[in-house]
Amino acid sequence: MASIVREFRLHPSVELIKRQRRRIFECENSIQHEINDMGQSCAHVNGLLYQLKLLYKLHFMYEEQLLEELHVPAAAEQKKMHDMFLKSIDELKTENDSCHSSSYIYDFYKLKLDFISTMNDETRMLCDFIGHISG
Repeated sequence: MASIVREFRLHPSVELIKRQRRRIFECENSIQHEINDMGQSCAHVNGLLYQLKLLYKLHFMYEEQLLEELHVPAAAEQKKMHDMFLKSIDELKTENDSCHSSSYIYDFYKLKLDFISTMNDETRMLCDFIGHISG
């Protein structure tokens, strides 16, 4: 009976996380478009990076809360990984027109891939944990 209640409680959370991820991907795509547009200022790109960091932060906070509520043993480790990831965004901020350089574009793609990798690892960990406690 407990697993039925737990699954019901998770469903709205999963939908919220999916919406958060969709907004993150939309923001990432906007940044990608802007860094490929040589006419766009890097200050504008920095503003979009700030928005992206906020979206990541909200997503991670919600996810961490969910992991803590489920008493997932690796919740503290995930928080540390999230904090390191958020710091990596600050490294992308630029003061000049270097946001259009190939190295900057590479670094941005790497950030996107790191998020996808982290997201997949967390989803796998959560599914394994739910499967373990469900039976």
